[in-house]
Amino acid sequence: ISYLPFSTLGGIDTRKLEVDNGRVSGVILEENSQYLVDYDSDMLNPTVYVFNAKIAETTSGVTTYGPVCHAAFKIDLENSVTFREHFSLAEVAFDENMMRKDFGICKCEGLVFQVYGTQVANNKDTDEIYYFDFESSENYKLEIKGEKPEILPRHGVTVCAFQRGGTYYLYVFGGQVQND
Repeated sequence: ISYLPFSTLGGIDTRKLEVDNGRVSGVILEENSQYLVDYDSDMLNPTVYVFNAKIAETTSGVTTYGPVCHAAFKIDLENSVTFREHFSLAEVAFDENMMRKDFGICKCEGLVFQVYGTQVANNKDTDEIYYFDFESSENYKLEIKGEKPEILPRHGVTVCAFQRGGTYYLYVFGGQVQND
């Protein structure tokens, strides 16, 4: 996200996303924010998926800040930065344990996977996997069916996913385990 221009909204530096009829929108990267950049097939107009950020909007000199959310927006590399609607965790049944940091992140087809990480609420590692469908603004917790292997809760993992024959495959590599 380093190539997005800065804009100061309400005294806070944000990454400028859109100017529309006098309204300026920006994304505020928090301490726990993470992001993924996904290019389309012709390597133009990337989509940026940001987790654990806030959206700021200024209209007529008044700045408002949204709740912590996950956002997706397109970048027009030829012209200006354009904002695409964001998906906010505040719009769904929000469990504070879903808010995590240091998780693995990858995209496959229309889904973005958020794997393991450390829960912000209690600073404990988790073995949970969520996936987000930004097109439908839905989030899901992955449930393993059948025999569940023992999974050691950890953070800082590297992940990749692919789809074959209607089945998604998710590979998790490494990570760090908290010392109690």
